[in-house]
Amino acid sequence: MSGPDVKQLAQESVPNGSFPVPRPSDYRVFIAPEVHAGIHAHASEKTDVEICGVVVGTWERDADGPFARISNYIRCDSATKKFAEVTFTHESWSHINKEMDTKYSDLRIIGWYHSHPDFGIFLSDRDGFIQQNFFSGPGQVALVVDPVRHLEGLFEWRGGKTELISHYWVGNRVVTSAESQQSRVDRTAQTMPALSSSTAASRAIAATEASGTIASTALAWLCMFLLGYLLHGVGSSWNERMLREGTVAHYGVFNLQMLGWEDRMRETQQKLEAVSIEVKSLAEDHARAAGEKGADVRKRWRTVREQLSESTAAIDEARSRYGMGDAERAVIERMTSEKIAELSGIKSRERAVKPNTPSNKAAAEAKPKDSVPGEK
Repeated sequence: MSGPDVKQLAQESVPNGSFPVPRPSDYRVFIAPEVHAGIHAHASEKTDVEICGVVVGTWERDADGPFARISNYIRCDSATKKFAEVTFTHESWSHINKEMDTKYSDLRIIGWYHSHPDFGIFLSDRDGFIQQNFFSGPGQVALVVDPVRHLEGLFEWRGGKTELISHYWVGNRVVTSAESQQSRVDRTAQTMPALSSSTAASRAIAATEASGTIASTALAWLCMFLLGYLLHGVGSSWNERMLREGTVAHYGVFNLQMLGWEDRMRETQQKLEAVSIEVKSLAEDHARAAGEKGADVRKRWRTVREQLSESTAAIDEARSRYGMGDAERAVIERMTSEKIAELSGIKSRERAVKPNTPSNKAAAEAKPKDSVPGEK
């Protein structure tokens, strides 16, 4: 006779009833084990930058409601990668569309994945922008992997906002989304001594975006500016380096970009608008030439025009969200000029003082004034 087994309870006579706690989730996500392992391997290849890709599969329904079955993934090796951010490029989407057309035509894009090497599980402002503009379907998800701390978390849509899913399935295993109770800013501060100042600044900015303490970080960098100003007479390499990195980090907190970035975005938006006008004209000509199929042709062209309009709107939102106003542009130009002039003045004073040092003076006095080449 075998020992006790919970399965034996099904054979016993027990009354019917309702479980006192409601079903934990009205949306479930299943990830194939080989896909899960492949994503982690991709994230572990480079831990100095973020990586990304998309997950594909199907949406299905059973007696408990809808669920996602993630059965494959597509790496985006052509994405723009930086330490604290990753961006899907035109080349990335071309690769994704090609893979979907040739390998996964019967599947759907369920969402995307990306890594946060050594700074935890969250969606930054840029991550949220990507999710909102490219993965806004109600069932589309975002998987975040930290290959250094061995953490991961899955985000879903709830009321127009992304929320961390409490759990999901990898094969037969239930995985709980990781979210540290410690402040991400505190974690960054603890790791800073082991990092270079530029790396620490990048991680501090990424953590600040997640925790919402932008004002505190801005105040910290302002203090750094004041310290650099008070100590400008020292002229050390440390002071010069921190002035440069402080400027970059201070404006990085407010998502300010290079001076030419907004102009480039404006040009791209104007080109898209011009293309939209041409597409509208071409669509009408095509519909008239299509005869009986004109209605279907118009519908397809309308979809293309809507997508172009959405792209134009996304660029406009990016400009307003990440670009600079005239006042901000003037501030950066003025501060940059002042800092360059200040550092140039420090170096000029150092060169002026250097010949009068005791060692240089002694060397000058010891050298014969009327020496002839070859004489001893």
